[in-house]
Formats: sequence, C-alpha cells, structure tokens
Amino acid sequence: MKVSPEGVLWLVTSQGLRSYWDNAWTIHPDHGEVLLGFDALGRAWIAPNDGERISAWDGEKWKIYGLESGWTPAGPVWRAGTFATVSEEVVTDERGWVWLATQRDVRRFDGEQWRIYDAEDAGYYPTEEMLAQGFEYFLTDVALDSVGDVWIADCAWEGPGAEGQGARWFNGRYWWGRYSQVVGSGCVEDIEVDQYGRIWVGVDETLWRYSPRWGWKKYDMPMIDPAWGTRWGYIAEITLGGEDTAWVTMAPCSGARCDTDLFLLYRLTGDEWTLVSEHGPGDLALDSTGRGWLCDRNHLYSVTDASSELIADLRPFYCIVEMDTNGRAWLAQPGQSILWVTAQTPPQPTPTD
Repeated sequence: MKVSPEGVLWLVTSQGLRSYWDNAWTIHPDHGEVLLGFDALGRAWIAPNDGERISAWDGEKWKIYGLESGWTPAGPVWRAGTFATVSEEVVTDERGWVWLATQRDVRRFDGEQWRIYDAEDAGYYPTEEMLAQGFEYFLTDVALDSVGDVWIADCAWEGPGAEGQGARWFNGRYWWGRYSQVVGSGCVEDIEVDQYGRIWVGVDETLWRYSPRWGWKKYDMPMIDPAWGTRWGYIAEITLGGEDTAWVTMAPCSGARCDTDLFLLYRLTGDEWTLVSEHGPGDLALDSTGRGWLCDRNHLYSVTDASSELIADLRPFYCIVEMDTNGRAWLAQPGQSILWVTAQTPPQPTPTD
C-alpha cells in the first residue's frame, strides 16, 4: 500500500493493482507488477518481478518502456525489507528526470530515454576480496538532497554480516563520495532528506546528519541490551518525523552473526533515544508534525514525537499503514479483504465501504 504525492491510494492485491481517487476505484490489469514509487509529475512507476520492462501510469493510461527506450532487464525485482532489490522510492531531480536504484545499477529517465549507470560508474569499485569471492554490489536506496544532488547507497551481506562501500552522490556531471571520511565506506541501507534539506544516513551502526554549510553531526547510539546481542550491526531504516525527530530501526549482532532476525525501533528526539518496539521493523506512517500511527506487527499504536499509545490488538494478522495528503491514515491487513481509514486525525480507524 502506497500513497502518491497527490493523494492517490495504491494497493497491490492478490488480483492486481488498484488505485483510489475522488471516491472511485480504478482496476489495473494484473501483470504481477511491483509498485516502485511516484515521480514529481504524479506518475506511478511499476515493474514486473523479472525486471524486463518498466511502466508509468499518468492518471489515464499506462506507457511501457523497454529496450527501445534504453531500459535493459534489471534482474529480479521484489520488496523484501533489507533484501529488497530496488530502492524504496523513485526521485525526481530539478530537471524533471526520474531516478531509481536496482541491485546492480542506477537508472535515470529524462522523459524519453533511460540511461543506466553501473555501480563502477557511480564510484563503487570491487575489492580483491570481492573479485575472489564473486561478491556483488547491492545498491539499496536513492535520495535527492536540497541542492539537487542524487544520492545512492550500497550494502550487502558478506560472511557474518552487513558490509558495503557507503554512499555516493551525483552533481549532474560527476559522482562523489568515494573518499568521504563519513560515507565513503560501510553498510548504508537508508538515506533520508528532511524538510530543512538535511541528509540523514545510517552508516553501519552509526547515525549521521549532514547540514549544508555546517557539515556532519554524529549521534551517539544507545547502549545495547545483552539480551539482544553484543553490538549494533547496522541501521535498517530511518523515518523522519517532526522537527529534530527521527525514528530509527536498528539490527543488533551477536558475536560474529548479524542475521538474528531481530530489529528494534528507537525514536530519536534531539539527542535522546527512546525504545519504541522490540519486535520491529513494523510499519510507520507520520504526518508533517510527527504524529501518526505505528503497526508493530499486529498491534496498532498512536504515536507522537514524545509518546506511544496502544490503540488496537489486530491479531492474528499483522498490519500496514499509510498516511495520505489529507492527514488520514489507511490501514490494511495482508490476508484480509477489508481496508480501514481514519475519519479524522487521530481517532481510531473506521472501515471503508
């Protein structure tokens, strides 16, 4: 379930794609597509699981792009948390060009043709160990900063845990960041840009924030509970809330192992960390003030920058939640055929027709 910047609700269902706008549903052909995201023109972008093509919906019709437009097969396309093979969203730069990252490359659409940058083009170079083991890059995210640079990130599993070659950014002519002391190496799963144009990025187990003209700020991480592990492994996800608030999903490691399947959600307000969930990663939807909803598996919470309140126990099905442009929250439970929406913000959800 995703909401476009214009407020169109999109659902991926067992019978194909559905979109909801102006109290009406549109049923799209069932091609088994993955919903990739939305560009600044409001187009929805989708791709099949085999990555053979990409399609855009302009509100009236679908346009398919393949080899004739420069798109080459992208390999398997799926959404699977930290093992997703496509970026969390697509982004649109100041020229109106659309960018997305797949597992092995970065792709740019200028309105007519796709151009593909391999990992090496973007400033990632294989080490001798990678070459010896046949280890591949795993590009994870794409973001646009306040000056128009496009950022990408790399993180993959090698041996006992997550490793990577950090983040890079493209200024329209060149890729930078390979020699950065902050983001030049390490596992980077998520990059986010807040309303002030500041960049938030998790590098391995450390959270950093970059402010134009002021530089990088490092956040000291909370102490890890021995019941979870011996150290923090990597930051899996960052969600930005109200002013100076970030919700950070972290993965602990136990000895040499980081594949513990345990994620913990913290809320960072200023420099203070608060543990929100030990079950993570969950699904979080916030409005511009930092208020919203958290689906912690099958429990629904109302959350703010300072508190969390249990609203409903939705067992046995887990839930997902999205916030639309009118401040309404939409809730679905995979495996169920009902959709919920808040009548106002933030009372308990009531079912739609």
